[in-house]
Amino acid sequence: VNRDIKLQQDPTNLAQIPTDIGANVIVDSKFLLENLAIPPLKALFEAAANDGLDHFIINSAYRSGKLQQQLYEENGAAYALPSGSSEHQTGLSLDIGSTAGKMENVAEGKWLEENAHHFGFILRYPKNKFDVTGISYEPWHFRYVGLPHSVVMQEKDLALEEYLTLLKKDQSYTTKV
Repeated sequence: VNRDIKLQQDPTNLAQIPTDIGANVIVDSKFLLENLAIPPLKALFEAAANDGLDHFIINSAYRSGKLQQQLYEENGAAYALPSGSSEHQTGLSLDIGSTAGKMENVAEGKWLEENAHHFGFILRYPKNKFDVTGISYEPWHFRYVGLPHSVVMQEKDLALEEYLTLLKKDQSYTTKV
């Protein structure tokens, strides 16, 4: 989902992100995510805690079309995409921050950038992919794509758009994870 590819259907299996998903993360009880992404998210935070990282906060997750459009109208295109164009509407994206500072400057941001793919998540808008995604670097925005897709994308330095193009072109891809 992006400016060019609109959301085809609303998510069907949303669940509340548990407020106790990890001792190292603050979560508001109103945040929803596709159910299949919650166990890997929990594993991600557990691994981060094992590495001594304990300042995470989830700032956003699923957004309804109505809320997305409201954000777009109130804040403009520099802040939000219109309804139907935001990955947050898929229920597969979330914004993960740090209570210790800006994600691009803290250990939590670096750890996620280096490790999220092991849990099926990708940094959706990396620094070097603006020409592909059309979105500036967002060190807080992660998208669940699942394994092994996230690992392949990390190893090949592919944005989601590039990975989908690869799959369409080659029709299949084999890897060992």
